Amino acid sequence: MALFTATNQKTTNNAEGMFFILGAIALYAVVDALVKWLDGRYAPFEIIFFRSLFAFIPLAFMIVRNGGLSSLKTRHSTFHVVRGLLGFLAMASFFIALPRMALADAIGITYAAPLFITMFSYPLLKERVGPRRWAAIVIGLIGIALIFRPGTGLFEWISLGPLVSAFAYALTMILVRKHGRRESATAMSFYFTAVTLITSGLTLPFVWVAPEGGDLLVLALIGGFAGFASISMTHAFRVAQPSVLAPFEYIGIVFAIAIGYSVWSEVPDLWMIGGIVIIISSGIFIIIREAKGRFILPQIDQ
Repeated sequence: MALFTATNQKTTNNAEGMFFILGAIALYAVVDALVKWLDGRYAPFEIIFFRSLFAFIPLAFMIVRNGGLSSLKTRHSTFHVVRGLLGFLAMASFFIALPRMALADAIGITYAAPLFITMFSYPLLKERVGPRRWAAIVIGLIGIALIFRPGTGLFEWISLGPLVSAFAYALTMILVRKHGRRESATAMSFYFTAVTLITSGLTLPFVWVAPEGGDLLVLALIGGFAGFASISMTHAFRVAQPSVLAPFEYIGIVFAIAIGYSVWSEVPDLWMIGGIVIIISSGIFIIIREAKGRFILPQIDQ
């Protein structure tokens, strides 16, 4: 998901931005599907390692295009480290749950992130949150409750993974709101990927399983596609109006349902669909309200 990063482009091309954001969303859906395809054969930490490692291939082109090593200058190393660790937590909790959940279910729950971002913006950023956005948050939480439905089989610890992921992701976006305007998109992508690579690499002695057969190719595709999706997302928000693009991110659920049905014959039930619709509607409302008061800040690395 990509929310909340300011852009300063001089020209606007919404059609081009829509094309690139749809491409990025499709690639992210494929990345999630490939992680699920691995079916838990590798620890989430090992998957994050390969995702980060191979993401450096497209990222290298981004660095060269945007000024080389000079584009990586930063005075806020602590910001990058904390943000990378939170991103690592977001990916790990999501990847733990993904093989054990329907693709659309897992992705749909992560759409709670805008609700958490708005909730955190008041105590952490001292931003005013009006009654309409608080109402949207409450309605969105009702949507989450519909998805989990305490007392049913879905209400298990593993299904909390995507919710923890959305929670951690929201915290990374709060950091981006507070410090991201001082850093280049290239620097934020590079340091985020570097931190997740190093952090996951430290766990490898404890979880390493040598990739078998075509699994190494799958792991490479996960990283490569994620890297290209990041670049495509960044370009989209540079050439188009963020308030126009942000709602398009929810189209990811369409890709997830299509892939889940065609590959695993997964069909979301009516409770799941109803909960996702409520969460997405609340999220879009919050995005529209955000757009009236400030730039929407797109995430560029997840």
